[in-house]
Amino acid sequence: DAWMGTGESLARVLEALGAQAKRHRLEFNAVQPREDDQAVRLIPLGPEKTLREVPLKLTLRGRYGQIGEFLGEMAVVPFVASVRSLTIKKLEPAAGKLQADLALAVYLDHKATAP
Repeated sequence: DAWMGTGESLARVLEALGAQAKRHRLEFNAVQPREDDQAVRLIPLGPEKTLREVPLKLTLRGRYGQIGEFLGEMAVVPFVASVRSLTIKKLEPAAGKLQADLALAVYLDHKATAP
């Protein structure tokens, strides 16, 4: 089941993504863009629940298969997210090392994440 709605939800999302990258032996970096770079997007789910879209930018470094396995797991992560864009480039062609830059939107309970 997906979880949403605790104060530490974003921290838990980052922890889960980091653990997922580690399982696939990937170098991993995550950055949350500044709030003023984007308008806050709210998604009402009914009278009692509103989600807030939180953008994340991930950088993964590793081999093609490792990156592919990580991306395949995005369908079953324990939180609500969507991949907005993905760019892959070669870093070390002889070693087969690639870098994937991933724009991700994570959806958290607005009441729990509101400033």
